[in-house]
Order: sequence, then structure tokens, then C-alpha cells
Amino acid sequence: MQGGADLDSTQHAGGHIPEEEKEKLSSIIERMNEKFGVSLTESDRLSREQLVEDMLQNEDLKEKAVNNSMENFEFSFENMFMDFLIDRMTEKNFFMKMMENEEMRTYLMKDMVGEVYHKFRE
Repeated sequence: MQGGADLDSTQHAGGHIPEEEKEKLSSIIERMNEKFGVSLTESDRLSREQLVEDMLQNEDLKEKAVNNSMENFEFSFENMFMDFLIDRMTEKNFFMKMMENEEMRTYLMKDMVGEVYHKFRE
């Protein structure tokens, strides 16, 4: 599912994440904790970031973002979202929680679609 690409070490593999982005991601995790009554942690936030990075390395998904409206991209994104979760399921924390709870998974998917779409189009 992943293609080869040059990675910017400041954005990947534990590199530095700007404070503003950390706060946004922490806020997402807090909202999910409140909405679903779960206890997602900083580790789960990092897992979410890894999921986004997996998506950003996928050439097929990139092509769909660059060549489609957000509405059309969202359809493709939804069709591929489960594949990305399944690829990460060996990590039994965040990804397993998403697989086990359809409502939480859908919430996360809706939260991530715009982020992935806009990063591809930058």
C-alpha cells in the first residue's frame, strides 16, 4: 500500500512537529475522548499521525486528491480508509480501537479527509 518516497526527517519518523499542529491533534484526541468516552493517549495521537503519513505516501490517493474536488476525493478516501487501518492493525492500540468502534472510526475518517486532501494539494 505504501510507495517509496523521500521523507523530510522533520515531519517523519519522530521528527519535530510544530506546536500549533500538536495542539490541533491533541484537541482532536480530546474531542474523541469526550465524544466516545474513551481514553486515547499521546501514543494514540502519534498513531493517528502515522496513519496520515501512510496516506500521504500513497500515490493513488495523492492522484485522486490532486485531480478531484474535495467531495469526489472524500468518496475515494472513504473507500481506502479501512485498508490503511488494516495495514496498521498489528499495533493493537489506536488502530484496533478504530477497527472495533465504527462510530469512532467514521468520526476519525471525517476528521482526516480534509487534512490529507489539502496536504496533497500543497
